[in-house]
Amino acid sequence: MRGLLRNTGVQLALLLIISYLVLVPRLGQVGLRGTEGHRVAPAIAMLRTGELMHPQMFDATYTRKPPGAIWGIAASLKFSGALEHPERLERSARYGSVVITVLMALAAYFFSARWFGKRAALAAGMVQLLTPVVWISARTAEIEPYNNAVTAVSAWLLVDLTVRKQWRPEIVSLFLGLLTGLFLSALLFCKGPASLPAILGLLLAVRLLPRERRKLLTSGLWLAVVTAVAAGVWLQYELSHPPADQYAAGGARTWSHLANFLWHWRDLPGILTLGPAALLMALPMSLPLLYIFRKDFAPHGKGTRSYSIARTLALGSILGLAIEMLIGIHNPRYALPCVIFLSPLSAWLIESYAQGERKKEVERFVAFTGFALTTGLLAAALVQLIANKQTVAEVPLLMSPMFSALGVLAGQLIIYTWLKPGSVINRNYAVAIVGLLALNAGWRTQIEVREDSRSAKPFSSVLAESLPGGAVVWSNDVIEACPELLIYAQLTRDDISFLWRKDLIMQGELPEPGGFLLLRSHEYRKRYRDRGKGGYLTAVAAFTPPKHPSVLFHVEAVAAEGEVVDPFEKLPADEGTSRGIRKKSPGNQGSTN
Repeated sequence: MRGLLRNTGVQLALLLIISYLVLVPRLGQVGLRGTEGHRVAPAIAMLRTGELMHPQMFDATYTRKPPGAIWGIAASLKFSGALEHPERLERSARYGSVVITVLMALAAYFFSARWFGKRAALAAGMVQLLTPVVWISARTAEIEPYNNAVTAVSAWLLVDLTVRKQWRPEIVSLFLGLLTGLFLSALLFCKGPASLPAILGLLLAVRLLPRERRKLLTSGLWLAVVTAVAAGVWLQYELSHPPADQYAAGGARTWSHLANFLWHWRDLPGILTLGPAALLMALPMSLPLLYIFRKDFAPHGKGTRSYSIARTLALGSILGLAIEMLIGIHNPRYALPCVIFLSPLSAWLIESYAQGERKKEVERFVAFTGFALTTGLLAAALVQLIANKQTVAEVPLLMSPMFSALGVLAGQLIIYTWLKPGSVINRNYAVAIVGLLALNAGWRTQIEVREDSRSAKPFSSVLAESLPGGAVVWSNDVIEACPELLIYAQLTRDDISFLWRKDLIMQGELPEPGGFLLLRSHEYRKRYRDRGKGGYLTAVAAFTPPKHPSVLFHVEAVAAEGEVVDPFEKLPADEGTSRGIRKKSPGNQGSTN
């Protein structure tokens, strides 16, 4: 059995089978939710307009995020024919995330085999794939799966370029540098500078570790840096200069300021706990960091190429997290690029143990840390439940100590099993794999199903039915809050149009009489009535997507200067609730994301 599992073909086949079991089943079971609509809407517009560099979202230039991930989603939609078959939309939009995540796991396998040997490479691929924070994002049409993949591969290429000691021809070094530069460019195209702290942390690690210092400034690395910088400058220029005709009809440009994500004193608790929170979120991938600097694990390995690579990955991750804390990042999700490349450390841990002598000390240390961490995190989970008076089902699973405890336990089982002599596939290893697969199955059948209530999909048919053919609808906050409501309605009716008129609505302007206005319940008062603007509107329908109650108005006439009109007095009666229509009081306001 051991010989069979060391066969490359068998290992890759096993990795692909596990990938399918974790990522594909019930992929399209829930509607678009969260910020998925903000990725899918520009992808649909990209397919319809052919504009690749300047994404649009309901007629507005949408450069809040670079277009890289949107390209992947658009390609997935195009390949599966989702625009012609709307029932495939969710599954098709998420397929790109699945493919890029599988490729990342295969890359983890390849680099681990290259650095530490084929025997332990399968463990790295499994850890990369089965880390819950990885497959949770891989089952969404989001930016994170694309950014995670290109960040991880960029990090591994960078380490291979700068740390690997064996001689290579100059042409090979230049080719590797160009490949690294292309992946660094892809990183910028996916999420802009979000992953730069991770890359800077790795470069600092190469500089600080004395044996690697002489390998930092190479022609290959210079080529990688120049390629990435050139791509970044070109990307910034393109996003800053959208075509003039995108503004012709009043469409606004929507983009993000980097300062929104950086230092603010109110975020100080999150900033100070960012590092530990990110490492806990990345369990079991991050677990080998506990062992990397212990002498027990590589008594004869110091100075070897494999030990240098492992130390560079570990120190680079820690320095990357330190950089993120210094610049004021407080959300652990934004720190994921600093830990996403740690899976090869699992392969190093297995190999270093196999070559070491102090096996009993190592096994005791692994068992003790697993027991201590798991017990401590489960205790923290109990405190969280008692303090918040929540049930287990109500705790946000991804960020709860209980979730981290499960990750520690699974990681310890995997590591301890690989350390134990005997067959590779034994009882404990099988328990760890089955446990992680069970966690994945529970997520798909329980958590994802509950999250379907966050989608506005059920209300889209009512919106589509409420509009006549050729209707043009202005909106702003509804698009910001739940664009999937408009996506589904437009896929149902191709003879209606939604326009993101952010600037005009912010100024209190109304569509021409005969047009439509889709507003959140509090938005009319804020934008129109309280400013002495507005019009005679007929409330056609009211919708109650989760946390975002909205009203569709038909514009009859524009109010005279100073005339105050409150259309909330004319909302449809309660008898329309079976169609998703419900009377809303002026005080019922929805919250924004």
